[in-house]
Amino acid sequence: MPESLRTSKRVEPTLSRIPPLTALRAFTATARHLSFIGAAEELHVTPAAIGQHVRLLETHFGQPLFLRNRGQLELTSEGRTLFPGLQQAFEMVLSAVSSIGANDETPELRISAPPSFLSKWLIPRLAEIRDEVPDARIVLQRDDAVFVNDADRPNCAIRLAGADVPGADADYLFQEEMVAICTPSYRLRYDLSPGDLGLDRITLLGEARHESDSLYPGWNRWFKLNDVKQSRAARQITFADPSMVIDAALGGHGVGLASLALVQNELAAGRLVVPYGNSMPMRQAYFFLCLDPSATSSPVDAFRRWLLQQAANARVRPPAQTGLRDRILSIAAE
Repeated sequence: MPESLRTSKRVEPTLSRIPPLTALRAFTATARHLSFIGAAEELHVTPAAIGQHVRLLETHFGQPLFLRNRGQLELTSEGRTLFPGLQQAFEMVLSAVSSIGANDETPELRISAPPSFLSKWLIPRLAEIRDEVPDARIVLQRDDAVFVNDADRPNCAIRLAGADVPGADADYLFQEEMVAICTPSYRLRYDLSPGDLGLDRITLLGEARHESDSLYPGWNRWFKLNDVKQSRAARQITFADPSMVIDAALGGHGVGLASLALVQNELAAGRLVVPYGNSMPMRQAYFFLCLDPSATSSPVDAFRRWLLQQAANARVRPPAQTGLRDRILSIAAE
């Protein structure tokens, strides 16, 4: 145990002397995810901030709350003792806060979506969504969020699904496609072109799951689709989340394989470019679901109409991209 934790004097808990709520909240989120990154995404802060709050709490209690082993977190016995009570306490706080204004008749648009879709597709379009539902309260929620009561649950959702299409009433939005991306400066620095991919010089960025999951074709399938023979020459870095691949590419760390839907704004603004290759259609698509049958003629309906129009615009593909879907399906089946 670190010396700073062993020598810390125990402080008897009182309302005036409890640890900071931000530290307690950071610990609870970290214990739920067993990940600083997962907790940071939930609380919309950086992993470094989460780690700082947890260390503050460990110093306060004078003992470690997590075991750290090669990047994996595990609760100590003290952490397992603390977590259930704090989890229940925060659920009660959420319930109490939710009860305030429960009779507020302001309409709500509560959207559930994958975290990467929220951060890279929906949030950049918030101004447009606000124009469509000017009088509604907008709530964005992760698709893996846990809800204390029904009042908090989303009334509509965006889901990425394959063969398991989410219900007959789901609206098809657009096919998921993967595309190679990098910053303009990265392309110039390594002189990347369709004739020279620079695989002996560059770093490839992608999701770890792509290489082992047929629903998420990765660089190996991209190489095959684009008739690239030297697929093992480049260095590779893999990430756990699609948005991390995009952020790494924006940081100039390599050429990323990312969702075309999630990088549309970055491509349009010129912050990212496609250095070479065709887009790679996946065996999945985005769908919209109305989760509240009573939500017709409401902000949900207005949002749905706007979303379907956005999706229709996104489905317009250049002629050079036609015919790729059949090819990727055959490649993925091999």
